[in-house]
Amino acid sequence: MLVVVAAVVLTGCTLAEGLGPEPTSTSAADVGQSSPAQIELQIGQNARVASVTITFVRVSDDSRCPRGVTCIWEGDATVELRIQPEDGAVELMSLHANPGFTQEATAARVRVRLVRLEPSPEADRPVAAGDYRVVLSAAVE
Repeated sequence: MLVVVAAVVLTGCTLAEGLGPEPTSTSAADVGQSSPAQIELQIGQNARVASVTITFVRVSDDSRCPRGVTCIWEGDATVELRIQPEDGAVELMSLHANPGFTQEATAARVRVRLVRLEPSPEADRPVAAGDYRVVLSAAVE
């Protein structure tokens, strides 16, 4: 079970056949503008910030430079999130691991910033989907 800061509580994860990981259930956490929550999730897990559920859907296009390899460019990875307000439509959000691209966005009045994507790739093997962990910062605007 992952540790989550700022009163965001996570529970176990299940898989839905053919649909990828199914979101986990969580309990609500009221987060103010001045105190963003720092959230750590695996693929398929979610966290609730105020009345909005943030789900870590997947990592796409992971071209980050593997550890121990000299690269011309540091690469990038795209983290895909699903933002679901209690009383509204689902919004999809893509954030990048490379600071040269979008690392922060707002949906359903919640500002989400990608703090870190782990683990780093290794030269001899790609990162398995189940190994990804994302650290996000989320605050109500």
